[in-house]
Amino acid sequence: MARRNGTDAALVMAAGVLLLGGCGQPRVASLQDAFAVIKTKEFVDLTHSFGPGIPHWSGFPDEQRETLYSY
Repeated sequence: MARRNGTDAALVMAAGVLLLGGCGQPRVASLQDAFAVIKTKEFVDLTHSFGPGIPHWSGFPDEQRETLYSY
């Protein structure tokens, strides 16, 4: 199954929250139970591309790009 960057970490965190009930109190559940709940959810990719001229904190200079190689 192909996953986007960061999705594996999100699944592990979500499984931990489900298994601990969100407040640190262990409850009877398995990773299989957690996965069954997680796989029913919709994941939204909130990443975006960067480029020169995008809004940024004024403490950083504007982005400059240099092509190192292409194939």
